[in-house]
Amino acid sequence: MGLLFHWLVLKKFTDLAHSHVAIWCDNTPTVAWATKLLAAKAVLAVQLLRMLALRMILCCSSPLTMLHVPGNLNCMADFASQSFIQCMSSQDFLTEFHNHFKLPRNACWLLCQLPSMTTGCVLANKDIKSGVVASIHKMHVHYWHWCQLLPTSVDPYLHGLDQSEQLCFLHVFAQQTQEGTFGQGWQVQTGSIQAALGAISKTIKLDGLPNPLHKAGTTNYHATLMMQMESYKWEDLAMIKQLTVPVDVPKYIYHTTRKAVDCRIKTIREMILIAFYFLLRVREYTHHRQGQ
Repeated sequence: MGLLFHWLVLKKFTDLAHSHVAIWCDNTPTVAWATKLLAAKAVLAVQLLRMLALRMILCCSSPLTMLHVPGNLNCMADFASQSFIQCMSSQDFLTEFHNHFKLPRNACWLLCQLPSMTTGCVLANKDIKSGVVASIHKMHVHYWHWCQLLPTSVDPYLHGLDQSEQLCFLHVFAQQTQEGTFGQGWQVQTGSIQAALGAISKTIKLDGLPNPLHKAGTTNYHATLMMQMESYKWEDLAMIKQLTVPVDVPKYIYHTTRKAVDCRIKTIREMILIAFYFLLRVREYTHHRQGQ
């Protein structure tokens, strides 16, 4: 993100058309991403690189040259990032920065403040992507492979299709999901099918397009989709309720067997403790109050 803002500041003060631009950065992944204009797994980085590439195309500049500077030598960036502690105003910051990093020939630093609309667009994009946790994003990407079901003439956003055609593809996707086409190959529960449909619709909505699952102006599924989900509920396997194991259980086992002489009992006790405290997550288990 800092790299994109850096570019925007350069563009504001300098005509970058047909110019070679080099930027120093102490973040190794950023240097690699900006050099290739590619980030394989970092979704937010992909969005920012797309913004940067569009800016470079619009101003007709040459490809960006990225150079790495060690973090301990990047003192100007460190001073700027920590300036809010000691500088109460923008003018104070500019004065302190000029005193610490004097320019040759008595030149002065200029304070640049980008338009709020520009910074707002970049930060809003970050907030949207940060609001999607890694597990949810992974689910979105996983089920976005549903485009394999579509003819080559149809894109995953279902552009150019009427409502009946969109619903036809969504019905097929739900049916394939239930059969395990996108999973391990076995039948899944209705909740998993609804989660898959939700991942598709959320991906489409995040790109500013209408939700194909819902009736216009409502949050309800189309009638045919609701009927399909109801039919799958009849096929769902019975849920096996699982109770959490209280922490008192391994404690009781330990206290009742700690004086045991039998090596077999000692081994079982230690295996139980290892399984509970090291292989499982303790926070998922219940703690009983005294008297319960």
